[in-house]
Amino acid sequence: MGDVGLLLALQQYRQPALDMFFHFFAFLGSEYFYIAILSWIFWCVDRVWGIRLAIVLFASFYTNFTLKEVFAMPRPVHPELIIMEQPEGLAFPSGHAQSSATFWVYLGLWLRKVFLWIPIAILVILNSLSRLYLGIHLLQDVVAGAILGIVFAVTFFLLFRALERSTFNFPLFFRCTAGAIVGIIMYAFALDDLAVRMSGCMAATLVGFPLQKRYFPFSLPQKWQKKIPFFLGGLATVVLLHLTMRTVMGRSDPFIMIRYFILIMWVVLGVPILFRCYLTKNREVSRGEILEE
Repeated sequence: MGDVGLLLALQQYRQPALDMFFHFFAFLGSEYFYIAILSWIFWCVDRVWGIRLAIVLFASFYTNFTLKEVFAMPRPVHPELIIMEQPEGLAFPSGHAQSSATFWVYLGLWLRKVFLWIPIAILVILNSLSRLYLGIHLLQDVVAGAILGIVFAVTFFLLFRALERSTFNFPLFFRCTAGAIVGIIMYAFALDDLAVRMSGCMAATLVGFPLQKRYFPFSLPQKWQKKIPFFLGGLATVVLLHLTMRTVMGRSDPFIMIRYFILIMWVVLGVPILFRCYLTKNREVSRGEILEE
């Protein structure tokens, strides 16, 4: 029975409240959660750190999906095991555990607050534990995923620190071209449609941010309560675009890459353009009202 015994032991304590509890932590490792939280950080907190978090997370996801295909280890199966979620892809290593460790550990390194490491550890552990409770991963899957996530977070944090100290300042055309090439290379070596998604996400991030930074800078109001309507409005357009493209676009790999490229390009470039237009118009209206008075 192997590690399945641990899953069966956890499921002995099943009850509706625990089901909801672990489904919630499973959601914290989902595509929808990361799109929302990365959008919040990029639009409302710090654009550079938002982009860095996106890059490390997309790279971690891409590696995870590739390793799943390489190891080709199936999900746990047992007559008494209850599968409470229908996951995508294979089992090893766990994508939720890896992405959770990548995101939260990198966030902790960025914020540099010692007191945050306890809640970060709890979040990663509960996210990993949810995969066992829901019956879709073995212990070895989540342990390997968490270790890989920590490695990705620390490695990219040190890499970005080194780049901060460098004196290189590449032209805009070079940066956008290099970003597109990275996305194309990732697409060429993608082993499944999940990795194809990440190739589109990475290309859009690396191409869209330099364009946004150069041509469409914006600054939201300083007060958090005034930022929330911008965030909710921007996120609503992202969700609408995502659902529309899922409905009308094909399911083959080229369409999947294009769909995710457009989606992340909208987050990085499209929504900031809307913010900039709205803020500019409001400032002009306010200036006109002051002049009339």
